[in-house]
Amino acid sequence: MPAEVLRRRLDSALGPLAPNLVPELQVWLRAGTGLFQDVLATLPCDTDGQVVALWQDQSGRGFDVSQATAVNQPTYRTNLRNGKHGVRFDGLVSPNNDRLNFAGGAFSIFRNRPSGHVLAVLNSTVPGTNMRVVQFETDAATQVRFAIDRDQGGVGTVGVRVRNVADTATYAVNSAAGVVTATSWNLQDALANWVVGQETVWLDNRSVAVRSLDDTGYSEDTASLDACVGSATGNGAAWAGDLLSLVVFAPAPSPTTILRVRKWLAQEYALSLY
Repeated sequence: MPAEVLRRRLDSALGPLAPNLVPELQVWLRAGTGLFQDVLATLPCDTDGQVVALWQDQSGRGFDVSQATAVNQPTYRTNLRNGKHGVRFDGLVSPNNDRLNFAGGAFSIFRNRPSGHVLAVLNSTVPGTNMRVVQFETDAATQVRFAIDRDQGGVGTVGVRVRNVADTATYAVNSAAGVVTATSWNLQDALANWVVGQETVWLDNRSVAVRSLDDTGYSEDTASLDACVGSATGNGAAWAGDLLSLVVFAPAPSPTTILRVRKWLAQEYALSLY
């Protein structure tokens, strides 16, 4: 029996698992839940086209994302996928691009961790270059960086960037060009394993890129972090697309648990994993 057929048969025996049932969950931005037009959470988003000033974290840890500056607020969009509502980022040139910032204290997500895993259900609405879907980054003198990219290595690529433990170099790995197209919905996820020294990116449960880091060890014990959704730190590398769900685990759960979470997300948003 071919190895791929056997793997799929074994995978089929595992049931879906909601992200909030996984102990390692740090952040869950869930489609249509906890979206507000103001940072004080007094005006819920309920109509297509409204601005999004606050997206509340559903993990229970309070890592909300928000944006008080009107020109940088993304848009609430209804019925994006499988009847679910989500958030659209415009990808405009900085400083006018949409961006949601994590609340203070988010540095603890990847503080002194052996690993981390991020999953996103998303659709890039237009092709571009150097687009950052989500980024967690410390200051330049420390060694935590974890970012999910679109079109970083060419149009249609998916990738991840991890900063090394031993120095401030950033190690990027990208898929081949053309694995995704604009207007296609995907489940993209990435693993940063600082102990093993490896970064991996998946697309719809298929491993599409792997790279080794030059050194191994835990991420730095740092308290300085700028984290955001929709662009890189400092409003650069703006992403144009729709986001339905963002899930962050630290440390990373087992591969079996990740597969079950992928199945839950695929079921929730009508995605195919193979």
